[in-house]
Amino acid sequence: MGTGDITSRLKNEGSNDDKTWTGIDTKSDENFNVRHQRKHYLLTNNTKAFQYYRLNNIKNHSGNSIQLGEVEFSRTNDIGHAVNPVIEVKNLDSSGNGSLFTKALPNAEEILAVARKVHELLYSNPADAPIDVKKILVTIEDVPGVAWTSGDSTQKTVGFSSQYLKKFVASPSKSLREEIIGILYHEIGHVYQYSNFDVEAIADSLRYETGYHDRYSATKGGTWQTKGTANFLRWIEDSKKRGFIRELNAASIPYNIIGNANEIQLWKERQFKVITGTDVNTLWSQYQATLSD
Repeated sequence: MGTGDITSRLKNEGSNDDKTWTGIDTKSDENFNVRHQRKHYLLTNNTKAFQYYRLNNIKNHSGNSIQLGEVEFSRTNDIGHAVNPVIEVKNLDSSGNGSLFTKALPNAEEILAVARKVHELLYSNPADAPIDVKKILVTIEDVPGVAWTSGDSTQKTVGFSSQYLKKFVASPSKSLREEIIGILYHEIGHVYQYSNFDVEAIADSLRYETGYHDRYSATKGGTWQTKGTANFLRWIEDSKKRGFIRELNAASIPYNIIGNANEIQLWKERQFKVITGTDVNTLWSQYQATLSD
């Protein structure tokens, strides 16, 4: 995870004696445009295991230093690989704009990496999830909107609007690749989330958590239900209670109050106190104090 600086080059190396190092992968023109942004690097050409790994030869586009908050390695026998849905990408746009997606994100393995991270953010163990999605179909279609998720407990479809992709690339200062990954964090959140607490806020909190929304652009004002709920949930996770989003995701509205808006609102407010020990209005005031005017 970068801190928002911009890196021109980084090299991944492996060694078995901490003396002789073998180059595994090199990336150039890597941009960490938002602080806390999470990047995925697939070492597709590396078939040899090493005892030691390091990032070397890091060079910046500008500035004298870069900070890395975390480096996480994923291996085929780790617990996260229990989450292993088939990923299929279908470009259903005959107009040609669907190719924008496949050019920006040509390797479906990156979608699987997002799915595993989303699952980890929502569940401490793959066995905790109430559903076992066997396949995620990603479609690119010539329709209005941005993105959507549908399907049942075993197969989900995540759809992208090619009209939105075309509109997005009209701004050359923005990265379509990063926008697609950010959308995937949100939509695959819908694939795996369990709670009906606030499905959109929980899904978008994952995008904030992984640095595909700028958490520092939030400004003061509003209420926790009406302005910036997703970033508020992320702030509680990071500042007050690790595992908060997992516990909130596991909270299910009691059947007997479904359809009663006032009772549902009170139930939602109680979840903050139950999970963190602090009432929601106090948490909101503390969160507001961290924001700019």
